[in-house]
Amino acid sequence: MLTAIVGAIALCFSGISDAADMAAGVNRAEHGALCAFVSMAAGTVQVPVVPAVDEVAYDYIQNLNFSTSPEDWQSMFYVDATKQKVHESPQEAKHQNKGYEPFWEDWKKAAAAVAKADGNEKLKTSGALNLNSVERQLAHAQIQKIAAAARKLKLSFPQPDSATAALTGVAAQQILTKAALGGEAATATNIDNAKAFGGSNSGNRDAVCEAKTSGARPASAVAALACVCLKGNANAITDGACTRKSVGTTAWQAAAGTFPSNTELHTQAKACGSRQGAAVSSADLKNALQNLQSLVHTDGTDGYLGTFESTGCNGSSGNGVCIKFGNYVADGQAAFDKLGWTKDLRQLTQQLDTLAVAEKQAAIINKFIQAKAEAATASIGEAKLTGKLIQAMQQTNGQNKKIDIKQFCETHNNSKTKCLGAKCAWKGQKEDDGPCVVDESKVAEQTNTAGAGEQANQEAGGKDRQTNTTGNNSFFIHKTPLLFAFLLF
Repeated sequence: MLTAIVGAIALCFSGISDAADMAAGVNRAEHGALCAFVSMAAGTVQVPVVPAVDEVAYDYIQNLNFSTSPEDWQSMFYVDATKQKVHESPQEAKHQNKGYEPFWEDWKKAAAAVAKADGNEKLKTSGALNLNSVERQLAHAQIQKIAAAARKLKLSFPQPDSATAALTGVAAQQILTKAALGGEAATATNIDNAKAFGGSNSGNRDAVCEAKTSGARPASAVAALACVCLKGNANAITDGACTRKSVGTTAWQAAAGTFPSNTELHTQAKACGSRQGAAVSSADLKNALQNLQSLVHTDGTDGYLGTFESTGCNGSSGNGVCIKFGNYVADGQAAFDKLGWTKDLRQLTQQLDTLAVAEKQAAIINKFIQAKAEAATASIGEAKLTGKLIQAMQQTNGQNKKIDIKQFCETHNNSKTKCLGAKCAWKGQKEDDGPCVVDESKVAEQTNTAGAGEQANQEAGGKDRQTNTTGNNSFFIHKTPLLFAFLLF
């Protein structure tokens, strides 16, 4: 009798233990981690926009470069003197095999723009079209370098792969929504259970709640919530593994007819809350993915999201309310990626990060190109100023020549014969008492004669003070072309 009583008591306590293997809310962390994706689906994914090359600034630089280049260079791009048509290629212009091919598109575009400069207000106001020959050479020497630097900047512009470059806010939102709710246009109140689970109803919770690449599976965050939150048929957790609201109305374990309905999934999604209108960044998605994967634990071979006791994830508190990841210990990332939607989101974050970097790089490069355009404009002004300086030096040079000739003639004030021989004019009354002055009609001849006299004086050692002075001025005169060359090149 006593033995029977003890056995009955033991049986009762055994039943209580089975029913209470898992405590209420045991999967609260998993619920929160999965709900992060569901709530973000109501937000707006922030997709960085990579600006295009500032073609206006770039073309302006190339136009200045072309407009200041030599006339013979410019003419090679036009079909005829009317400049109405531009050669399409170096071959057409009969300038093939000269290395022009990589640059021809820029040059061709500039040639067409310069030919129609009347309609290009910026080019007209730059002053490049009103430079004299010296100013053009000065400007081109600088702008040519600026144009080459601008081209290098343009070639360094970021070029994301085609799929990443084509990513739009709408496409990114669809990826997130599908990952969270199973469909690209799904909402918390409009979920298709077949899409959410990636397959038709199989009913068997243990078979469905495993990460795999085909068949009914937790193919979305809301389907994963059903696996870790819905109550099972037997040994169900009192008040639910996640929250009371996520327990569900119909038990789901192994019976064929208990596959979660659309309504059950709506309940799971609505229990997560919503980030309606909130911005969703790459960092938000990466943090959510990292948090979710950090909750996966193992039995030494396989991984589990949710609570696992033994013998599969069938919803019973004595077994497991979880999602299984086969061979997780051997290759955790590959096993985790079998969920599919987590891999899609990770790829999305990589694209978003690539675009974010490209956006910053493109903005910086455009600023550099714009700065180069300003420098090119400044080169026009600098060329004009330098041109005026050269003109002033030329005028001074002419004045110095007259001073030299006057001084040269004055050296013959005591000899009419030498004065006339030097192509000067004799104004004296006597043969040996001048003055000897400049003959304006013979300035060119006097310059040559003065130069010969200067050379003779220099060879004699420059003993005469006036000869030294003449020599110094002559040095300035004759070295001026070298100064021009220095300024030009």
